[in-house]
Amino acid sequence: MSDTVLFAQAALALEGVGDASLGEWREVGGSSSKTIVHVRRRLSLSEEKGVGQACDIRETTEALRRLRPFLSVLPPDWPEIPTRAAPAGSSQKNKS
Repeated sequence: MSDTVLFAQAALALEGVGDASLGEWREVGGSSSKTIVHVRRRLSLSEEKGVGQACDIRETTEALRRLRPFLSVLPPDWPEIPTRAAPAGSSQKNKS
């Protein structure tokens, strides 16, 4: 499937979620045999009021807790699967 079709499917899945006008990022990854698209979007103001301000949990114990249920379905050669949280106080600069 083309990136265009995959992004269109992602947009349908995200309909009514977040506010693209406040910021949206699209990424393409995967391998030569399987394309993966990822869409990140800012929360709408009403969503943020309900859940609080978004924060970056990458490389934290919380991120690992959320990832654990999915590890069994990821391909064994999946890149960058974290196995432990980053040391306390490590920086998240340039990762958003």
